[in-house]
Amino acid sequence: MKLYYRIPRTAHRIRIDLLLSTNPEVEIPDGMHQNHFVYLNGLATAPVYFLLYHKLLGWDRRINSSQQWQREKATDVDYHDVLRLCDILYRKGVKPLEKTHGGKTYLALFRKRSDAFGGRYEQAVARRFEKIGL
Repeated sequence: MKLYYRIPRTAHRIRIDLLLSTNPEVEIPDGMHQNHFVYLNGLATAPVYFLLYHKLLGWDRRINSSQQWQREKATDVDYHDVLRLCDILYRKGVKPLEKTHGGKTYLALFRKRSDAFGGRYEQAVARRFEKIGL
């Protein structure tokens, strides 16, 4: 089931992903607390660097999947989403690895996944990752 939010007085709608801290596969770092989230109309939204982390997590799982459609989604969808998130982070002046409240494990996994992504798509992502400190 997918949850969508229609932005009032527009034709836009956005998909809502619920991250439940009781699911270890979601990898919410212990250091992530309520004050790290932005609240819009009373709804907690994750910071963009956290979205990038989870997009890289999803990409990593899909690119290494035994199912062809998962690997295709990693290249056809996740790849472009990662690049867009990098561009947003750059415009906002955010460097994900400076967000140390996630803890050492979180930062190490962020680095590992960004290195794997960069290693696969070298030319296209090297400059974007460099701009945001990855």
